[in-house]
Amino acid sequence: MSFNLNLPLPLPHFHDSNDLLNYLIVDGSQIEQLEPLLQQQDLQPQRICPTHLLPLAEVSPYIMPLTPEAMAWFVQYNQANIGYVISSEFSIDELIDAFCDYYQVLSAYGSTVFFKLGQPEAIYILLSDKTCLLWQWLTQAWLPTREGWEHVHRDKTFEAKETRLPYRLSDGQWALLGEISRRNCIEMVYQHLLHFFPTVLEQHAAPLLWIKGWVEHANTLQFETDVDVLHFFNILALLGEEIIHSDRYLHIRQLLETPSEQTPSMRVAMADKLAHKEAVDAK
Repeated sequence: MSFNLNLPLPLPHFHDSNDLLNYLIVDGSQIEQLEPLLQQQDLQPQRICPTHLLPLAEVSPYIMPLTPEAMAWFVQYNQANIGYVISSEFSIDELIDAFCDYYQVLSAYGSTVFFKLGQPEAIYILLSDKTCLLWQWLTQAWLPTREGWEHVHRDKTFEAKETRLPYRLSDGQWALLGEISRRNCIEMVYQHLLHFFPTVLEQHAAPLLWIKGWVEHANTLQFETDVDVLHFFNILALLGEEIIHSDRYLHIRQLLETPSEQTPSMRVAMADKLAHKEAVDAK
């Protein structure tokens, strides 16, 4: 499995025709001050945000024509999962109205949740439902995820039918959104290690896959929150993988692996403190 934080290469060929237009959608929740940034490049961005949710405008996605200048900016930004390309016969205003219907959706349990319309990995899950009415407005989408490009298109058999809104995610879609959270966790750990323990990353040819494996191990130990996982990786960075594979730091290993009256979060936080003490004493 590949996993990359940069824009996947090579770029696909975005097909044009006389009756179709291509648009770039960019996620405002991941790029600070996105609107002025796009306006400085004269890319004609328009916000995708329902009127009644305007307080969320700054973290909303933006849509713009896929001009050579827009594509050049997107490529130069060079990051996966922050935007994608769609093809449609409709205008930007019509597409904004269509996407606003999916700004909020129902979870598999029936609760109302905000949907990350600007994130390729999230929209890929939505568009994998070939009956989703958003396909009434799109013909194709090219989605640069952290695992490579995904290319989806409207089925020839698609028929627009009356569907109750808000859209309800299936159990399968809900589970896949959980996978995105895990990828976000991997990226968070990578940035943390890059800042505090860069030499640890340099020891691995595929650091993101190395992180993925240890995130999964941390989860088996019931360290599941972002803070828990960061504590766990502090321990790995300070003492090495032998903390798990040997008895050299048995008191810390037992704290990590042995259930007690303390919660897993309390145990991993204490283990992190002990690991820092061991690292200081070793100097």
